[in-house]
Amino acid sequence: MKKYIVIFTLAAMICALAGCGSTAQSGSTAADVTTQETTAESTTADASTGETGADESGSADDQSQAETSEEDTVFTFEAFGLELKYPQKWEESIDIAIDDSRAVFSCGGEDIFALACNSDEGYVLGTVCAEENKVISVVEFDFDTEDDDLCAMMEDVNVILHHLMEDYDFAVGEAIETEDTSTIDIVTSVVTMKYPAKWQDEVQIDVSDSKVEFSNDGTALFDLVFEECDGYLLGTYSGTPIYIVDYDVETDEQAMMQEDVNVILQYLMEDKNFVINH
Repeated sequence: MKKYIVIFTLAAMICALAGCGSTAQSGSTAADVTTQETTAESTTADASTGETGADESGSADDQSQAETSEEDTVFTFEAFGLELKYPQKWEESIDIAIDDSRAVFSCGGEDIFALACNSDEGYVLGTVCAEENKVISVVEFDFDTEDDDLCAMMEDVNVILHHLMEDYDFAVGEAIETEDTSTIDIVTSVVTMKYPAKWQDEVQIDVSDSKVEFSNDGTALFDLVFEECDGYLLGTYSGTPIYIVDYDVETDEQAMMQEDVNVILQYLMEDKNFVINH
């Protein structure tokens, strides 16, 4: 039930953003009511035989099943390394221009909406969680909102969303970026250390025989010292002590740079020559 509540909410949001009212839907509802009333009157008039009402009811059921089947039918297209699904009823009308980061949906030369992958544009639908996460968002365009078909095509982005939820590990409404776990080597006189590559343009690293100093735009973050000092002893590498001296920092980002000394420690602990201080 939660899944369908989410889809309905997003459908309403997308429709509202596009400026599409509920004209087409309301018209359809009114037509259904009229049909039901007409059938009821016809059934009453032919109550003596009972045949006409049954025939019309059976015909209506067949038509309803056919419409339901048509609504559930989708076609598949590939974008961003994913198999995406969109209503079959629009396949002959819609054009989808796909590149590495965008899939633009248009009809008769008029752009309706686009799906974007790992982009800052648009509204986030959610994230396909995998080895490399794919954040999917929807971008709306200005189009003729008086055209009921174009509005319906826009709303049917929710069919794509529905199948993303069914076919993939999909986090609805969340932008979850792939964590960068790559590292850079810091070669010292004692050991080659590894530090997160994401900070290589932000953190200045000064290596000497006795220590390694880490700083950010003039603010000292921490030092790793290879001789006895007032810092905290992390452990020893082939008998050489490794101390850490940390400093007060000014921003949350600098605190994260400082905390990532744990990455250095993690790789040291995987080396048999390192003995951690307990």
